[in-house]
Amino acid sequence: MIINKNSNYVINNIRNSKLNININQRKKNIKCHTHVIIRKNKKYYTNIFVYNNKINFKYHLTELKDRVKIAGFSSILSLILCLFYSKEIIKIIQIIGLKKNVSFLQISPGDFFFTSIDVVYIFFKIGLYFGVLCAIPSILYQITSYVIPGLTIREKNFFVLITISSIVLFLLGTIFSFNILSPYALNFFLNYSENSVEATISIKQYFEFFIELFFITGIAFQLPIFQLIFVKSKIISLDSMKRQWRVVFLAILIISSIITPTTDPLTLLLISFPLFFLYIFGILLVKYIK
Repeated sequence: MIINKNSNYVINNIRNSKLNININQRKKNIKCHTHVIIRKNKKYYTNIFVYNNKINFKYHLTELKDRVKIAGFSSILSLILCLFYSKEIIKIIQIIGLKKNVSFLQISPGDFFFTSIDVVYIFFKIGLYFGVLCAIPSILYQITSYVIPGLTIREKNFFVLITISSIVLFLLGTIFSFNILSPYALNFFLNYSENSVEATISIKQYFEFFIELFFITGIAFQLPIFQLIFVKSKIISLDSMKRQWRVVFLAILIISSIITPTTDPLTLLLISFPLFFLYIFGILLVKYIK
């Protein structure tokens, strides 16, 4: 456990302890890392080490390398697993199409018509997108474990809030896309053609449509997180966000028209109105935190 050097609680207890610490080193601008064992009375500290800047840098660099290796290994493992189960993932994604009575170009259920290029493209894209998605918890854990010990209590709470809120909003965006946005957009494609023509789509086209809309919606739902970061960074202010809501709403409509794969107004409103409500939620969140 590493305690921030700015923690008055730790410094005061070190001064009051009987451990032999070089006071002159603490007075200089040298980072002090403390490995602590907290007893019930919260007065006993052991294994106190004061490092100079060179050793301290090596320590952090070694820890960073280890955590990058773990995150990279988990990402590769997730990629391999998603490639191995890519056919099952395709069947799950096909559920929406079956509910909408989509006619796929396929030989039999689960056996789709692929060209030689489609096989590599689809399987690689499944492994890439879902591999990263499955590796996100491990990556976030490594980042959190590396960053949080060096933060103050206030910074730590803010970092945890951002991380948890980002995960929740991304999941809400993907659920919204899977259950509401994608079915309506797919329904538009099916009803766009004349009644005399049967709409048939290849699994490659269907997958590209679904997965891109899936992840774009999840990223778009991060709007309150960006608002909070911009306000904390003093790039924008809370008052300016309140005053410019009309401009923001117009920008949301324009961006929604770009990211949605269809041209019908219903799909446009389905993505723009949730984003506008998220913008209002972001204002309330910033006001609450401030």
